[in-house]
Amino acid sequence: MFVRILTVLAIATATVFPAAGASGAEKQQKPEIVISVENMTPAGKPRQFQTPAGYVDWSPSSPVYKGDRLTVSFSMTEAVPIREVRVKLDGKSFTHLSKAPWQVTIDTGSLSAGSHTLQGEVRTRTSPIMYGFANFEFFVQTPPETLVKGTVQEFMGGATRTVSPPRRIDQSIQVRLRSLNPQIDRLIDQNQPVTLDQPVVFYIESDVQRWAYSVTRDDREVTSAGPMAKRVYLELAPKRGDQPGLLPGQLKLHVWGVRNDGTYSPPIDLPIVVR
Repeated sequence: MFVRILTVLAIATATVFPAAGASGAEKQQKPEIVISVENMTPAGKPRQFQTPAGYVDWSPSSPVYKGDRLTVSFSMTEAVPIREVRVKLDGKSFTHLSKAPWQVTIDTGSLSAGSHTLQGEVRTRTSPIMYGFANFEFFVQTPPETLVKGTVQEFMGGATRTVSPPRRIDQSIQVRLRSLNPQIDRLIDQNQPVTLDQPVVFYIESDVQRWAYSVTRDDREVTSAGPMAKRVYLELAPKRGDQPGLLPGQLKLHVWGVRNDGTYSPPIDLPIVVR
């Protein structure tokens, strides 16, 4: 069994096997698993890219911008009914579909940058039961239009004001600070200092839709922003020559998740050593 790609799809492969005991005639049946993918921006619009010739639709050769929402649908040709679809994302169980519509939605804001694979194990409502596997591969990258550079021009003694904590904090708001570097993510999880000897991009994973940050040196603020959309990324970089950047020394990156009503999460306080 093979996959026929319909609508806007990325690379997809599939194999289907008749259940044990199927007759020769039954084994010759070759229905297809059809995978359809819709890619929407965080604003709910179809993902497009700007080119010198104008806007073009997202295609299999295009990246998926972090924060996009992918809707992956499974169907069968030959009017073969589906019994269930077991879905895995990067080899781990993602969801189990037991009724139509046979589709899943992936919020890529919670995925790391790089390659990912969604696999669907499809079982048919036939006698005998047939089952097969369909893979959808996609590449996630940081959207350039949502990158905020926190590399202000810091001068010696440039930290000018102390940081006032948010007035409303809800301890139940969960926020996870992430970067585009797995090694830095491990340091974040262990609350270990992160060395900033080159630009590092940070973002958050949370159920809230906004976040805020502040960078401090000796408890005085160097730069800050927010609340800003969750899909916005923050780049911090060391100062090099006349380029904007952070001066050498020890700093802290403070991060909060922010609800739409202005309630903040408890802060994440990440030590940073700029070299």
